[in-house]
Amino acid sequence: MQWLTVALATCTYAVCLIRWPFPIEKAITLALFGMLMDYGNMQLGVLSFEQSFFPIWLLALWFSFTWYAYILKTLLSRYPLTFVSVLGGVAGALSYVAGHKFGAVSFDYSLPITLSVLFVEWSLIMALIAKVYGYGKGNSKNVLS
Repeated sequence: MQWLTVALATCTYAVCLIRWPFPIEKAITLALFGMLMDYGNMQLGVLSFEQSFFPIWLLALWFSFTWYAYILKTLLSRYPLTFVSVLGGVAGALSYVAGHKFGAVSFDYSLPITLSVLFVEWSLIMALIAKVYGYGKGNSKNVLS
């Protein structure tokens, strides 16, 4: 199943490159940054996976997320960056709780500590994504137009 996720993420990038002006270099850089963050969380015991290596499905999710964040740029640019970052922090942290409920990830620390760490990280990631993708630069044109 994890290779299917990789194939779908790859197809998504390929279609976007063919059909729309998609900044693939930026998306890849952001995905690598996110994977580095999760790898650091693995090394520090914040996140634990069944495999001893970085899960392939998580790699695909990071690439899918950075693509989706670009697609949502026009919508999210309507709101203050602080709101978007905090909302992203909450949603990002809760996505790991969902993964925990599905048995995809375990937490070595208590839930409040883990959620606090993930919230801060995801809030910062959302701010970084906004900066890299040019949040609020007045680009009101829909990215998929």
